[in-house]
Amino acid sequence: MAKNDNTNSVSLNILTMDKSNEINSLGLINPNNLTFFDLINNTVVHNIIQKDKGIQVEHNDCWSKENNIQRFETYSLIENKSKKIFFSYLTDNNHNRLILPVSFKMEFNYLGHSNVSLRFVNLEESFQNINIDNFSLKTNDHILISYENNKLVIFINNKKIKSYSFSLKEGKGYFTWRLSKDSFIKFSDFELYSEDSIVSTFFSRNDTDKNYERLLQEVINLKERFDNFEQYTNEVLESNNFLFNNLFLDHELKSKNLLKYTQDLCTELLSFVGNVCKKYDLEWWLDYGTLLGAIRHQYFIPWDDDVDIGMMRKEYNQLNEVIIDEIKENKLDDILRVSYRKRKIDNNKVNSFLQIFDIHKTDYAGNTIFAGVDVFPYDFIMDYDEETINEIYYNTKLDYYRELTEGNDFSLAYNGLDPDSVLKNYYKSLNLNMDYDKYVIPGVEGACGLHNLYKLMIFKSEDVFPLKNVPYGDYEFYAPNNSYEYLKNIYGNFMEVPPTIRTHNRVGRFRYDEKAPEIFKADLKRIYNVNKKFKF
Repeated sequence: MAKNDNTNSVSLNILTMDKSNEINSLGLINPNNLTFFDLINNTVVHNIIQKDKGIQVEHNDCWSKENNIQRFETYSLIENKSKKIFFSYLTDNNHNRLILPVSFKMEFNYLGHSNVSLRFVNLEESFQNINIDNFSLKTNDHILISYENNKLVIFINNKKIKSYSFSLKEGKGYFTWRLSKDSFIKFSDFELYSEDSIVSTFFSRNDTDKNYERLLQEVINLKERFDNFEQYTNEVLESNNFLFNNLFLDHELKSKNLLKYTQDLCTELLSFVGNVCKKYDLEWWLDYGTLLGAIRHQYFIPWDDDVDIGMMRKEYNQLNEVIIDEIKENKLDDILRVSYRKRKIDNNKVNSFLQIFDIHKTDYAGNTIFAGVDVFPYDFIMDYDEETINEIYYNTKLDYYRELTEGNDFSLAYNGLDPDSVLKNYYKSLNLNMDYDKYVIPGVEGACGLHNLYKLMIFKSEDVFPLKNVPYGDYEFYAPNNSYEYLKNIYGNFMEVPPTIRTHNRVGRFRYDEKAPEIFKADLKRIYNVNKKFKF
């Protein structure tokens, strides 16, 4: 890293050979004639001021108090309290706006924009505008804006593009996105930070060589403590992970109480959906964690509490057309609800994948999901370019959701629009096919792609079809033809329990509800009886 010009450049020839060797033995410096000063002055303290995974900023009049910063999906709304600026990341008590450090860096990945500039302002209200249109940006370009010595320097993909003169009064100022009507800026992985060398952080110019000696010993002690802590932590994590794998893979563990109720009810609900599909000759298969549970545990993943299935687009659309009527015909409409996972695009809520819930209003938690089946659509794809498919898929996903915002009926899969018209552009952009083709790709409504839970996976059709039966508790359900290859594509080493796990923790909502066990028992009995007498 570059040397900080504000620090003292005292030569440290006082270091003995023994101490230089001691530093080298720590692995902290390159032995090629580096001094201790090189070590500490090139070690940078990274001070994070603000971080965001993803954010979308849209138009207002640029000087209002409206709440108009919308983050993607589960991120919360940021309230803009300032009377003078459009957007502030961090505020102080006096100015209610971001106070920038004497030097700082701002990084983010560009996703898209329309008619927007970035404005840096000092406390005298003089400013420097940076017009985003001047840089011919492409999706996922990496932007770095560095401020030091009264200069703003712009880097795009690590290449210096332009610099501007700009002064912060008393080292203080703020920045804002400046937008006009119908304009917006979208970006992800935003980080605003300052950097200081250890020298400037710990010492003044007049510090003596003795202080550097003391710092050397501090570095040695901290490195030793860190190495010991890291080794101990890794040993603990590895032993815990070994224990979990031993328990969950080599011993017979059974769920009990509320978790058992949840898993049993989910299984009966899955069986009901399977019966509906059988009645209409619709193919489906266990997917994601449910498939993983079937292959690794022959039932649920021990801590899981919902089920996932996959369907090709043609069958998926047919299921959407009949599922509500089938629920009514089997007199389950008082407990089962058809829903769609909501996504946000351009401040509009749109439907994504199909969800079928057993849901009740409880005294403790209000409307509560007792069991659920997530249904993910898949499409056939003729061919694809590995280098470009992720970006094309992401952009197509955005276009697809924008098509859906034209509709108003949120009770239907495509918001009241004709499925063929909505899917037309989507299928053209990705070269998709309704009928059997070489590969299978997750539908854009699902959980794959940039900024989603899973990376984009594309399967060989021969690994999915023909479907096979696999044991699932007391039942048998459909699974991909090559489930091992399918799961490897999603999870990698799927036959071991990972060091970190993800749960919905739906059971936690029932812990203090005395009526929950009776609701589970009643619904389980009703759906079981429907499945037993199901009319095909």
